[in-house]
Amino acid sequence: MNLEELQDRILKKFDEARKDCDRSIVFWYDEDGQFSEFIDKLDLGDIKIWRLMPNNNFATKYLLESVDKESDYLIYADFKRPANEDNWLLDIELYSDQFSTDKVSLIMSDLGIKDLSLKDIVGKTVKFFDNNKMVDRLKSYNIEEYNEDDLVCGMISSLCDMKILDFEGSIKNLIKAGFDEENNQYYKNLSELFDLGLFWNRVKKEFGYIDDNPTLKGLFMTIAISSLSNEVSFALPEKLKKYVSQKPSSCAVFINHWMSHYDDYENLQKLLIELEEELDLDSIVKKADIDTYITAETFSIFDRSLIRKIIDSLINGEENYDDYLGAINKRKSLYWYRRYKNIYEALYFAIQIYIEKKKLQMGFGALDAKEMIERYTNEYYKIDYCYRKFILNYDDVDNPDLFVDLKENVDNIYDNWYLKSITPCWNNSMLNESSEFLIDGVRLQENFYKDETAKVLAKNDRDKIIVIISDALRYDVAVELKELLNMDTKGSADITYMLGVVPSITKMGMSALLPHNIIDINDDGLVFVDDIDSSSTENRDKILKMNYKNSAAINYEDFMGMTREEGRQFIKSNRVIYIYHNAIDAIGDKAITESKVFVACDEALQELKKAIERLNNLSVTNVIITSDHGFIYKRKKMDESDKIEVGSEYKINKRYVLTNERFDMPGVFSINVRFLKDKPQVLVPKNIGIFKAAGSGTNYVHGGSSLQEVVIPLLRYKNLKISKEEAITKANIVLTTQNKKITNNTFTLTFFQVDRIDDEEKVVPNTFKIYMEDLDTGEVISNVNTIVADKKSQNYDERVFKIRFTLKSGNYDKTKNYYLIIEDDSRVLDKVPFKINLGITNDFDLI
Repeated sequence: MNLEELQDRILKKFDEARKDCDRSIVFWYDEDGQFSEFIDKLDLGDIKIWRLMPNNNFATKYLLESVDKESDYLIYADFKRPANEDNWLLDIELYSDQFSTDKVSLIMSDLGIKDLSLKDIVGKTVKFFDNNKMVDRLKSYNIEEYNEDDLVCGMISSLCDMKILDFEGSIKNLIKAGFDEENNQYYKNLSELFDLGLFWNRVKKEFGYIDDNPTLKGLFMTIAISSLSNEVSFALPEKLKKYVSQKPSSCAVFINHWMSHYDDYENLQKLLIELEEELDLDSIVKKADIDTYITAETFSIFDRSLIRKIIDSLINGEENYDDYLGAINKRKSLYWYRRYKNIYEALYFAIQIYIEKKKLQMGFGALDAKEMIERYTNEYYKIDYCYRKFILNYDDVDNPDLFVDLKENVDNIYDNWYLKSITPCWNNSMLNESSEFLIDGVRLQENFYKDETAKVLAKNDRDKIIVIISDALRYDVAVELKELLNMDTKGSADITYMLGVVPSITKMGMSALLPHNIIDINDDGLVFVDDIDSSSTENRDKILKMNYKNSAAINYEDFMGMTREEGRQFIKSNRVIYIYHNAIDAIGDKAITESKVFVACDEALQELKKAIERLNNLSVTNVIITSDHGFIYKRKKMDESDKIEVGSEYKINKRYVLTNERFDMPGVFSINVRFLKDKPQVLVPKNIGIFKAAGSGTNYVHGGSSLQEVVIPLLRYKNLKISKEEAITKANIVLTTQNKKITNNTFTLTFFQVDRIDDEEKVVPNTFKIYMEDLDTGEVISNVNTIVADKKSQNYDERVFKIRFTLKSGNYDKTKNYYLIIEDDSRVLDKVPFKINLGITNDFDLI
């Protein structure tokens, strides 16, 4: 470096120093004195030069602080800077700047590193600073004032391809890149451009990982097993204890934070599953009580073990149902739940079926028909609902073999106990009530137009009525639809029922819902409404218009395919609109697809919700959703004993025989078809059996007189004409713990769900993320907990959540506030200040 270059560098240093103060003092320790001869030749303008010597410290101090307190000074020394404890001028240096001409000092100057104690670290990692890409990335982190931790973590972050300074993220990237360190690009970066000793020391500081020959796999095993030790209450065997670090809390927080990144969870899942197999954790966990690991989430073995134990208990006839449901509920907010969600959901609904069976262990009793149908629409339908949900989730389980015995039990309960008990009870009560399948005080399906549509038309000349008729929309599905509409649209829905016609088939039910004077059936089985064949949508449109000219019938697909303007004109032109929807029966009525009928039910729910939203957007106020008939579906194969044989002279259908004759035969009863012109007889099985007939499958059937087939939903929906956000209230939680001082790395806080979930009040579930944060640094210092506020109970105690938190190991300022952050998926709801006073920084004795 020549004199001119040296002079320019010194002047540039003073220009930088003057940005912060009026007077600048710059110290230059030229350790080898190689620039000593240049000092007297420097032309620095108004900047004065003072030679510092080992014996003039006092004179220098006196000059700068007493004699001349205004001038800028370059303090030059041709010897090594003394250690802080021997440095008489340390107090001046602390508010001054440093100049140096060695490579390390130039690097520090370029980065603005003022802390001279970092010179050794920079010296060990000079190769890093020779790489412009890495240096540029380090600079992009915008570190305001370098300390050792920021410098080391910044360099590691840069070498591990992090967009921000993030040590946790760097370790994640290293682990994801593989345990083969020779082929791990990030580890090669550390080895070639950094100092591995510095790296492993930083790892030790963060995670407590100590090993004479540290490896990435050893680090991951230590983090995972230490996290495990932090969340279980059973004693770990010796083969695992050796992996537990002195900072299990930090390890647990690291695993939790990785788990919280849903876009990156598959890598972690794969690593944890491989590790639990390698360590044979299954043999350890299967010996432990459920209570000792019920909230542990590091490894999936806890979920699999819990699932096995619940299944075995149910199969063995144990009835600890509340315990099983409580355990499932605790897993709901944990990491592995989403992987096993279908299994947990199937278990939940299986348990509910067991509970209903226990509640009804005395049978369905000697109820009259009115009591039976009231009980069904308030209670019994839930068994159909739970069975439907059980099968839906069972079909999506990756390993159905796990469920073979339980599914057989559930099928037997649903078929042999429920359907084969409730159906004859119901039919016998109806026989006692009326030969025409009537119940006093219960509205009839064939009176729908008169009871609902005509009343709207008679009210004034403006109001409209939109009727959506969904083929085979069973009552339990309609109840679920009511809840869905209340919780996910801006309107309000309620539900009641009608007694459907028998035979409970499409052509009869659809005709019954139309305006009519006479309904008749010809020899070909076609049903006529006032002499018009009612089988097509076009003819149903004619029938509606015959009764009221501003009426229309349309298929769901055609209605949903309209443009907004077409839809607006269609609604404007008609006061009565029937929309025909067919998602369930279209699948169930075919043998090849009947096994998917419950999937079709779910699809129907979403399609009907879309129709409602479309009608809302078209400013429709009142909508009715109903059905032509319900159905029976069960997975258990039909027993031969349930198949009824009748003479070949009759036209036989699976669940009914229509005839003009009346006769008696075992297992069958005869009903006068009350709504048809000549009131023929319909023969239906007293139970859930079928008539022997050619045709499609036998698992999905309708046409008979069971509650599942003839209870017709009548769902009324009213558009509240406000925004969805105004209509719906998300459940909220509050912190109820009074003590705001944390004295341990692990602590428990209590939260309360303020509002119970209620579809009619439009209070919907909400999911919260809760964690501790240092607001000064933006660092999340604890695990991130999830609370799913979905409790429906009116009992306050059942809406309480006790949540365990784990703090990262570290030094916390006991005088400052750290904050508990409560947020949902849209915003931060609360920031609660806490004081942290751990007393110790090593949490080894807490495990």
